[in-house]
Amino acid sequence: MSPRGRLEEMAARTRVLLEAVPEGAAPYVAVDGDVAAGAVRGSRTPPWTLGFWLGQLHLTQAVTPDPAVRRRLDAEQEQLCELVLDRGPEFDHDLGFLMILGPLADERAARGQGGSLGVGTRYRRPLEAACEALAGRYNERGRFLRAHGWEGSGGEHIDQPGDNDGPAGRFIADTWMNLPLLLWGAREFARPTLAQVALDHARTARELLTGADGWVLHGFEIDPATGERGGPSTIQGASPTSPWSRAQAWTVYGMELSARMLGADGHLPRAEAELWRTEAARLAEQFLAHSLPSGVAPWDFSMPQGDRTVPDTSASAIVLAALEGWAAKGPVAATGAPGVTDRSASLDAALRPWSVPDRAGTGLLGGGCYYVPAGRGIDEPCAWGDYFWMEAAARRCGLAVPYDL
Repeated sequence: MSPRGRLEEMAARTRVLLEAVPEGAAPYVAVDGDVAAGAVRGSRTPPWTLGFWLGQLHLTQAVTPDPAVRRRLDAEQEQLCELVLDRGPEFDHDLGFLMILGPLADERAARGQGGSLGVGTRYRRPLEAACEALAGRYNERGRFLRAHGWEGSGGEHIDQPGDNDGPAGRFIADTWMNLPLLLWGAREFARPTLAQVALDHARTARELLTGADGWVLHGFEIDPATGERGGPSTIQGASPTSPWSRAQAWTVYGMELSARMLGADGHLPRAEAELWRTEAARLAEQFLAHSLPSGVAPWDFSMPQGDRTVPDTSASAIVLAALEGWAAKGPVAATGAPGVTDRSASLDAALRPWSVPDRAGTGLLGGGCYYVPAGRGIDEPCAWGDYFWMEAAARRCGLAVPYDL
């Protein structure tokens, strides 16, 4: 099947899924292959995976416009924006996913990918409020963005899809993918302090989460009152010091994109920006070199690389989307991992068997992992895996995607 044919098939499967996922709910992790059965709602704010669902719908609409898709996007985004305006500080660090893949994608598509939103556009106020809320999570003493919870919350980690409480001193690698909202907001709203927050967090993440050995930690704990550094932590990895594959994937994609935006806008010297981009390429090479013999990443790189090792296709899909984006923009850097962007074809081929309906269920990509230590969401389609699998296909066909910021 041609790349365009595959993308059209993904869009068709998404339109079928649209009928099964209730309005106001978002896919999370499928249950026995059924994405709709695993859809969740948040208690006060939407689940973080709503962003991937909106992104998947945006890509579907770009491939084959459909009034039903348009209606769902409008309804979900209006509700999201109302909640951002009402409860912005209660949203966690995943505001970037929610707004980049949702309202911002809509506005930019309507005005051309490079166009300014203008004063009276539909989502301007909620987007600015989201930038402010995300920047409001910044801890000046520790120079990081708090991952979960909010001022006045209990601060206890909870494993409840749709809710977001957690300790005030924890930051995680996933935040790399949310920083571009602040960088876009700094440019759009002439608010350089937003970029400074993103830059400060990025420098802390590079220092404390990315090791000289080429592996990425999932999280780190810092005393929020004093800024004193504690040590590594994890929510979903095998151990606090193990390289959880999705943390590596988020960093590969998010570090390169953040560095490119920071350098282009003058917030980071070009030489330093290229150094970060080179580092992202090396992290990608480490990810690819230590994936399973099948070509798919293990759920945690500390695991033995054998036939019984649990794979995580969603981590590989994130890296594939990054590689496809890099290939479209030229070499990451002259000193980057040689030929890393050429690996996208083999990674795509490794993932393709997981995309057939027998493996993917009602989703787009089976074999994803949510939370292996808790035994949840193993070998299932998941919202982020489906989105990035479709984003990679869209990039391969030359389509604009929401993360083209």
